[in-house]
Amino acid sequence: MKCLKDPNTSALRFPTMQEARSWLSDHQDEILTGTVIVVAGAAMVIVAVETGGLALVPLLAL
Repeated sequence: MKCLKDPNTSALRFPTMQEARSWLSDHQDEILTGTVIVVAGAAMVIVAVETGGLALVPLLAL
């Protein structure tokens, strides 16, 4: 990712709650996408662990 390679990039900091809310409302689509990916990944790990990896067998056919 380009943003990680940029030496001028720093962590987000929000001195006030209003600035944080503004950032959240400006980035709703990215937050939703990230949340769906994290939840789907966690569900896949849980299913794989619970079934002893049998849930991953269909992926081998690809």
